Amino acid sequence: MLDLPAGRVARWQSAATERTKSATSWAAGMREHNPVVDAGFLIYERDRVSAGSVLGSAIAFRLFLFFVPFLLFCVGLVGLVSGHVDADSISNAGSIRGQLAEQVRSAQDKSTTAKLLTLVTGLFLMASTGRSLAKSLVASSSLAWSARGNVTAGTRALAAIVGVVSSLILVSFAINRVRDEAGTAAAGLSFGAGFVAYVVLIVALMSTLPRGTSDPGAILPGAAVVATVIVGMQMISQLYIPGKVADASDLYGGLGIVVVALGWLFILGRSLSFAFSVNAALFERFGSLSTPIFALPVVRLLPRHSRRIREYFAIAADVNRPDEGADMPQSAE
Repeated sequence: MLDLPAGRVARWQSAATERTKSATSWAAGMREHNPVVDAGFLIYERDRVSAGSVLGSAIAFRLFLFFVPFLLFCVGLVGLVSGHVDADSISNAGSIRGQLAEQVRSAQDKSTTAKLLTLVTGLFLMASTGRSLAKSLVASSSLAWSARGNVTAGTRALAAIVGVVSSLILVSFAINRVRDEAGTAAAGLSFGAGFVAYVVLIVALMSTLPRGTSDPGAILPGAAVVATVIVGMQMISQLYIPGKVADASDLYGGLGIVVVALGWLFILGRSLSFAFSVNAALFERFGSLSTPIFALPVVRLLPRHSRRIREYFAIAADVNRPDEGADMPQSAE
C-alpha cells in the first residue's frame, strides 16, 4: 500500500470537511429561500425515516404473491366460462400470450370439479395474500404519515385493496388490448386514458390507508407519481421491448419471467412507498390541493352550505363566515 504523509491526509480531510460544511450551508440557504427545494428535501427525509426502500421491497414481494393466485383465479374462471366462450377468444381479448395463454387453453380441458377447485383455491389465496399486502401498505402509509406505524388492516380496507389491485391488472390488460387492435398511434391515447384510470384507482387505494387527513386532495400528488410509473413501465414493456422479452422468455424460461416480474413489481412497490412520503411531505409543506380549488369564487360556496363536504375535505368550519369586505353592512357615517 502507498503510505501518504500524515500532513497531506490531514489537509485532504480538512478540505473535505470544509466542502461538506459549504454544501450543507448552501443547501440550508436554498431550503430557506426556495420552497420547492425544501419540499424535495422533506420528501427525501420522510422517505428515509419511514424506511421507504425496505417497505417498498416488502410491498413488491407481496404484490408478486398476490399476482400468482390472481392468475390462478382467472384461469379457473376462464375454465368455467369456456363452455360458452372459446379459450382462444379469451386469450385474444386479453392479449394473453406465451405460457399464460397455454394455461388458459388447458383450463378448457379440465373437469368441472377441477375448474371449481382452481377458482376457489385462487380466491382463497387472493384473500390470504391480499391481507399480507394490505398490512404492508398500511404500515408504509402509517409510517410516512407518522401515524404510529399502525399495521392493522380491516375487512373493508382489505376488500378495497384487493379490488383496486385487481382493477389495476385488468386496466393494464385493457390498454395492451387497445394497442394490439388499434396500433401504436392509438396506444398513446390509451396510455393517457390509462393514466387517468390509474390515478383514480390509486386514490381509491390510498383512501383506505392511514393518513393525516381525510382530504383526498392530499393524496393526489402521490397517486400521480404511481400512475406515471405504471404508464412508463407499460410504455417500455409494450412499445420498446416486446420482442426482447419474448426472446428472453425463450432463452431463460420461467426463471427469467419471474426475475423480470419481480423487477417490475419492485419498481411499483417502491413507487407506492415513495408516494406515501410525497403525500405526507407536500401536505405538511403546502397543504392540500383542495385548498386552492375551494378558494375559487363559485366552488367555495359548496363547503359553506354542506357539512358533509367540509368534513370529507377537512375544510375549517369558518368557511361559513362571509369574506372580508364582501356583503358587509356599511357603517353609518
